[in-house]
Amino acid sequence: MNEPLYLIQLSDLHLFATDEGRLLGLPTAQSLAAVLEAVRRHSPNALLLTGDLAQEPVPATYERLATAFGDFTCPVYWIPGNHDEPRAMVPALERPPLRGDRHVNLGTWQGLLLSSQADGKVHGELSPETLSWLDATLSHTGDRPTFIALHHPPFETGTPWLDSSRLQNPEHLFAVLDSPSAGEARPLRPHPSRI
Repeated sequence: MNEPLYLIQLSDLHLFATDEGRLLGLPTAQSLAAVLEAVRRHSPNALLLTGDLAQEPVPATYERLATAFGDFTCPVYWIPGNHDEPRAMVPALERPPLRGDRHVNLGTWQGLLLSSQADGKVHGELSPETLSWLDATLSHTGDRPTFIALHHPPFETGTPWLDSSRLQNPEHLFAVLDSPSAGEARPLRPHPSRI
């Protein structure tokens, strides 16, 4: 029997290196503190941070992020967004409870976390390597409950500013997800990148 999975997703934290940083007038450090106070009242199996964790993507920002999540007992998985800098993220966000895994096992569930970050672009793209990894991984899934996460929406939302930065190759993602050969086993390969 599949056990329920309680997963809390947070996205677009847009943190700065100091408490004074504001995005559109909002002090993002205070906003995150309020959100985490609410999150701590629950007992999730995991937290999922789906990109744009930093507005100021420097090591000091990611160190602050690591400190903010440091007291959680559940794993905290993350993927980059278009505002993030993976080279600055990894040193700070690869320590418990934070994890940069792309293939997540949570009880009977699995999660496949895809980086849709395109260097120097606001919009998202899934690389051929990521799509190939997703296809091969799904071929070994069978009827196991699976969730897939990425930063950029793969469809239009009706919000112009968001639609202008959505995933640019959603048809490739949906082709993998709709593939009739998804159940055919192929060699399972490691993800081409942990970030």
